[in-house]
Amino acid sequence: MKNDAKRVLVVEDDPSLRELLLEELEEFEPPALQPTAVQSAEDARSRLDADDFALVVSDLRLPGADGFDLLRYACHALNEPPAFIMITAFGTLARAVDALRSGASDFLTIAVPGHAEFGLASVSSVREIRTRSTRSPSMSTTSKR
Repeated sequence: MKNDAKRVLVVEDDPSLRELLLEELEEFEPPALQPTAVQSAEDARSRLDADDFALVVSDLRLPGADGFDLLRYACHALNEPPAFIMITAFGTLARAVDALRSGASDFLTIAVPGHAEFGLASVSSVREIRTRSTRSPSMSTTSKR
């Protein structure tokens, strides 16, 4: 049986939130995600260089390089950038707009770690969009202006 699970890279420096996100992603129905977690943008870059991921879920505030640095790296240094969801407890409208303009698929403010289901809804919608775009050649051939 072929494994069609999509690889997800979780980048979160808080160990309890990182573990919570991993647990929630592992329980995603249908079981179509293979989450992996790292604690810094530098570790994430190494993983992105070594492996293909369909999605990155990254905290905005990280030690060293931040989530925006990682987003720019993913969008500009990788041949096939993954979908990218930025999460933070310190969100502002300006940061959300910057993230989306920089290439993020979504920007989520998660004020309480126990509310990771908001992120999972976003994972689901990004996955659905990506699945549709790979099935429909007309969606991927639009010209840029």
